[in-house]
Amino acid sequence: MGWAAIVGLYRNNKPIDLVTVTEQLSQKKIIEEIGGVDYLSKLAGSVPTTANTGFYCDIVKSRALRRRGLEVSEKIKVISDCNEFEEDEKYLNEIERLVLKVRPKTEGNLKHVKETRSDYLGYLLQKDDFIYTGFNNFDKWMGGIGRGWLYILAGRPSVGKTAKALQMAIGIAERNVGNVIIFSQEMTRNQLLNRMISPISAIPANRIRRKELSVAELGKIEAAYKKLEQLPIYI
Repeated sequence: MGWAAIVGLYRNNKPIDLVTVTEQLSQKKIIEEIGGVDYLSKLAGSVPTTANTGFYCDIVKSRALRRRGLEVSEKIKVISDCNEFEEDEKYLNEIERLVLKVRPKTEGNLKHVKETRSDYLGYLLQKDDFIYTGFNNFDKWMGGIGRGWLYILAGRPSVGKTAKALQMAIGIAERNVGNVIIFSQEMTRNQLLNRMISPISAIPANRIRRKELSVAELGKIEAAYKKLEQLPIYI
């Protein structure tokens, strides 16, 4: 009956609220049959409103977060019980991967450009913390590389990507602005060291790789290694 009254108001293009619905039901003398005005008031107060949309969204988000946590905990229990991973490191890596999936991805709030004026002008007045790489043309063009930025050095095979990357790493380490970490999925530590020692010692990398070295060249390599040791490089 109450729903029929609301539909009737809607079809007649009349506003739908506590007052109009009460009036409609009173005219039909059925207001008491549905519980009276007190019931309608409680019903209206229990209906979510758009004014609290943000709060409701937080509740949904919180419940979803805990549901993901429970799902991940169940998966961790399963892989722990079945002994799927023989190596502890692989087991820990899998747990870390699962746990990281629990945390939701956060995105910044959208703002109109009028709201970002002061932030942008302040950004222009701040000096970026760029680090020079030792490649003069690149540093002049880019101003160096930024901390926390992702750079991809791409090119066809055998065009010198690794050699350039390692020389850039040495150039950055020489600035003494922090530690430089080098890892490769293709080369061993010694192979990477060969590439780094070659330009410092001025001995062709192929000669170092083939170990066709004279006593004098071994001395140059040792001297080059001592220079490398002074840099904050981890490999």
